[in-house]
Amino acid sequence: MPLSDFEIITRTLRFRRKSLRITQKQLGQMIGVSPRTIYALESADTSISVKTLLDAVATIGFGIEVSRKPNRFDAAAQFLGQPLDANRKDVWRYR
Repeated sequence: MPLSDFEIITRTLRFRRKSLRITQKQLGQMIGVSPRTIYALESADTSISVKTLLDAVATIGFGIEVSRKPNRFDAAAQFLGQPLDANRKDVWRYR
């Protein structure tokens, strides 16, 4: 069974933490959560907050980029030569 995007992120987080020789306890202290929360995060527990995930990722030195998939209205607007809604963000970055 293929891994979900979340599982890939959490496995990468764990690998990066270990390669930096940072314990779960140390990472938890760095971002203000318990070692149990770091364990849950690395186990791809979906009850972990996005803030905790992003804080952990930023602390160990990598970023996540989330893109919105175009929807049918975007395709229709582009086909008709109309600009997409300028107020909408297509990519959110956390670095």
